[in-house]
Amino acid sequence: MSLAPLLLAASLLSPSASAKGKGKGDDDGGVGIRLKFSTPVFAMANFWVENADVEEDDPVKAKSRTVSFFNQPNRFEATYLLGEGAEVGAILGYSSTRGWAENKETEAEDTLISKDTQATIALTGAYNIALGEGAKLFIQPIIGVDTFTTGLVDNGDNEPLKTRFVVYGGDVGVRLRLFKRATFDIAGEYLLGNGAFFDAEGEKDEDNTGKYNQFAIRGGLSVRI
Repeated sequence: MSLAPLLLAASLLSPSASAKGKGKGDDDGGVGIRLKFSTPVFAMANFWVENADVEEDDPVKAKSRTVSFFNQPNRFEATYLLGEGAEVGAILGYSSTRGWAENKETEAEDTLISKDTQATIALTGAYNIALGEGAKLFIQPIIGVDTFTTGLVDNGDNEPLKTRFVVYGGDVGVRLRLFKRATFDIAGEYLLGNGAFFDAEGEKDEDNTGKYNQFAIRGGLSVRI
């Protein structure tokens, strides 16, 4: 179930402002907690692997590019508003794709054959700048860890591969007021990541390292409580 309807309902049930215009009743007008759910509208990611066994001036790279619409992990954010437009908090994100196989002739039960997951945990903050009636510019740095797990799960010869990236970057976007204390946020995001590979037992691959960068446009709903 999407969190977006819950955020919208929370915005309608939150206490109304004590005064119109700027003030503690309006978004970013004082301390409080912001809850936000966001999803990518568009994303383009580049991923590549470098092998340490080759000469530095002639590295071997395996590179892939993914372009997607509405097909990257959704994210939940919780930040504490410090007043004067500043806030600090955390980001959680998760996605999971599973594959099954079945045998119609034997009517065997579906067998799980693959499982791909991505989990994100990050620290974040934001600074909000008033643009005019009902609109604010926000600048949001992000630093955290992305963990990817992929591979077959029904065959010991094909162990899942885990990649862990340290990611950093941020968003720049606009908050548009929908209701008191509720906004629609649209932002451009750029992230960089440096990662390592691990086997099913958690042993690190010392020969290969991974890197990626991603540009995305994200849309979201946020409410201050």
